[in-house]
Amino acid sequence: MNFQYIPPPDNPELLLDLAFKKARERSNSKKISGDYANKIRTKELIKLDVIVSTIVERLEKTIQAFPKTQDLPFFYTELMKLTLDPINLKYAIRGLELAKRQVKRIHKEYASGIATSSDRQFIETQSTQFYGRVSSIIKGTRGPLKTLDHYRKILRGYPDIKEMYTFCIYGFPNVGKSTLLNMIAKSKAKIAPYAFTTISINVGYTTVGEKRIQILDVPGTLNREKQNPVELQAELAVAEVASSIIYVFDLTDTSGYSLDDQIALYHKISNIKKTFVYISKKDITPKEDLKKFKIKHQEIDTILAEIAELAPLPVPEVEEIDESPSDDEDDEDNDNNEKDQSNEEIDSDEEDENDDNVVEDINIKKSKGKVTSLKNDKASTKNKNSSPNEEETIEPKDNAKKKRENKKKSTRALSKK
Repeated sequence: MNFQYIPPPDNPELLLDLAFKKARERSNSKKISGDYANKIRTKELIKLDVIVSTIVERLEKTIQAFPKTQDLPFFYTELMKLTLDPINLKYAIRGLELAKRQVKRIHKEYASGIATSSDRQFIETQSTQFYGRVSSIIKGTRGPLKTLDHYRKILRGYPDIKEMYTFCIYGFPNVGKSTLLNMIAKSKAKIAPYAFTTISINVGYTTVGEKRIQILDVPGTLNREKQNPVELQAELAVAEVASSIIYVFDLTDTSGYSLDDQIALYHKISNIKKTFVYISKKDITPKEDLKKFKIKHQEIDTILAEIAELAPLPVPEVEEIDESPSDDEDDEDNDNNEKDQSNEEIDSDEEDENDDNVVEDINIKKSKGKVTSLKNDKASTKNKNSSPNEEETIEPKDNAKKKRENKKKSTRALSKK
């Protein structure tokens, strides 16, 4: 999380000057028609609107620029407790929110009075009172704005911690921790020949093979029960961020801390996190002291290689898959569509042909029905002269025979088609 881009809060006098200047420019740029009273009333209402909108916008911008503690990761909320007063920060922000509400309220009060009046003297008096009350409210924000500017400078010093493998350079003050960070990360952390040069957490990065690693250079600690807020920053970084530790030993007398104290702190931290040992200032360390030192230590390149083995591989970037069909797929789809269309045409032709056959069959049946009816008429005329008993016995047999012949003919016609 990066706090470097928090803008400085406005100075109260400069904020008022900006608001009044915009109001004058806006009212003078408007062409107002009507009588003199209408012109004065409209002009003053424009000024009031511009003043309020400018002030409210600038105050809201300052409020939104500061982080809300409930939205921050645990590491940053704890770091805020060590470096500033979170309650005082909330009070300062609430002071700006109160000023914003007050400006809106008096604007509504005075604007409604001016909008319903045609008295020039009354309008000018109301406007003057409004300007005075707004000025008093904004000048009353001097304290909260000063507090926020102070905390802004502290927040700008916070490290931008990223979600990646992290090791911490740890040890007593003035043992060469920042020098080691500058050597590994090619950074420019502040170094000086006195204790507690580093009063905040410095961040650097290095790449070992394919792995990108984050480095934290924390303030020195004195291995005591009651630690100051600067020392507690180192403990917070170890507990919440670091995955492993590079503990820096200084075997010379330049740091001002005994070797026994450094060894005691090393045993304490090595029980908490995976710890590698590095000896600084070897160029001025007596060779006898290096030989007497029994704790396993390594050169920085070897340490970084072992740390890289602990770090996870970088997550590969997911390539975007082009879901648009290729030219071959388009051609294949077109061929399939053409086949479907041809099959549909064949099916439709077959359906038409079947429909024609059905119509022909119906026509044949109709024509045959007509023929049989004519034959029946002829037969009935012939049988008029015959006796009733012959008609009853012969006619049913002829009709049944004709029906069987008609069925045979229709089945032959259908089989031919």
